[in-house]
Amino acid sequence: VGLKKVCLELGGKNPQLIFADAEIDAVVDAVVHGVYFNMGEGCNSSSRILVEESIADELVNRICEATSKTKVRNRLDPEVKIGTIINGKQLEKIRTAVDFVAAQGAHIVCGGALLDGSGAFCASTIV
Repeated sequence: VGLKKVCLELGGKNPQLIFADAEIDAVVDAVVHGVYFNMGEGCNSSSRILVEESIADELVNRICEATSKTKVRNRLDPEVKIGTIINGKQLEKIRTAVDFVAAQGAHIVCGGALLDGSGAFCASTIV
């Protein structure tokens, strides 16, 4: 067996590797925090998860459940985790990306919709 030194530069798309023996409650908390910390604008935001197949359905359902409880509105409210999208152009870019992956056959597990209200708000989306 040969070992090689590697360095992964993932450009802020840091995957979390989750195996079947993981503590699911802790994983859900870590994933949701990793994605929404600082409104997802951290260099190490965990926007991708790679999950062992035997727990994938349960984990995705649990993450979706936790995500649906994440408040999206005015960031001046201390309970809100995700605020407005910077402008209409960026909001349209998000809508286009979600529509594109759905048209390519990706399953939108939860979110993906624009939210009503003053400001550019988009529901947290899991693909």
